[in-house]
Amino acid sequence: MAINRNTHGKGVKKGGYWRTARKKFRRSTDSFKNQKDDFISAFRSVGTGTKLIAGAVVVITIMVGTFSLASSLKSISEKEAELARIEQQIIEQTAENKKIEEEIKGDLDQLYEERARDNLDMVYPGEKIFYNTAG
Repeated sequence: MAINRNTHGKGVKKGGYWRTARKKFRRSTDSFKNQKDDFISAFRSVGTGTKLIAGAVVVITIMVGTFSLASSLKSISEKEAELARIEQQIIEQTAENKKIEEEIKGDLDQLYEERARDNLDMVYPGEKIFYNTAG
C-alpha cells in the first residue's frame, strides 16, 4: 500500500482513517439497532394492562402539561394588560410633571399666590370673599 505523506509527516496509509471511521459508524449504528430491537421486544413482552397504564400515564401527563400551558398563557395576558395600564399611568404622570415644571419656570410669586388662595383659602387684607350658600 502507498503511504500518504501529506498528513503533517505522519505516515498514514491511504484510506486508513476513513476505513476506521466507517467501521466505528457501523458498530454504533449496529448497537443502536440492537437497543431498538431490545426495546421493541421488551415492549411486546409486557402485558396489556401495563400498556394501558403506561398509556394513561402519558395521556395524563399531556393533559397536565396542556393545562399548565393554558394557565401560563392566561397569566402572561394578564401581565400584558397590567403593563399597558402602567405604561398609560407613566404617560399621564409625565404630562403632569411637565405641567408642574412649566409652572415652576413661570413667575414664582404668582405661583405662591395661586397656591395660597386655592389650597389655604388665604386672602389679602381688606379683600372680601362671597360664598354661594343657595346650594
